[in-house]
Amino acid sequence: IETGNTTTPGGKAPGAGSQPTALSRASGISLTKTWANEFAEQGVRVNTVCVGLLKSRQHKLRWEKSLEKRPEVTLDDHYERMGQNVPMGRVGEASEAGDVIAFLCSERASYVTGTAVNIDGGNSPVVSPRNITGSSFVGLGNTSVVIGCPSRATKIALVEVVNRK
Repeated sequence: IETGNTTTPGGKAPGAGSQPTALSRASGISLTKTWANEFAEQGVRVNTVCVGLLKSRQHKLRWEKSLEKRPEVTLDDHYERMGQNVPMGRVGEASEAGDVIAFLCSERASYVTGTAVNIDGGNSPVVSPRNITGSSFVGLGNTSVVIGCPSRATKIALVEVVNRK
């Protein structure tokens, strides 16, 4: 059984002036982790998806409102401007979030629980090598893979994979 919720990456790394929204997002992520631990023995998996900028009705309504001041701006122009601050250079599609959600609900994700997956085009903060203390995380810059490293062998294997690229 899979259950989950959606929130935003702001629950993990809130910006200045983002309260009380960031608090509610962080609470959702915490609830996900708590329930994942509480219900794992019953075969219930609980995950959350932290959705960043996606093409949506909300953004379309904002664009429509902006037409009063800037009628020459198309919806595509609006999304292109929004995507300029996203590392992937664009706003995501709802179907891209849906694909991740479908995966998390599938048997292929049978060992995934208690996690919060960012779907934000790389926009959320990442762990960089200079921020690592001990051996808890390995960060690979903007295309970050941040994983726990429970053993020296795992760390060595990851470094070998990274060095091959």
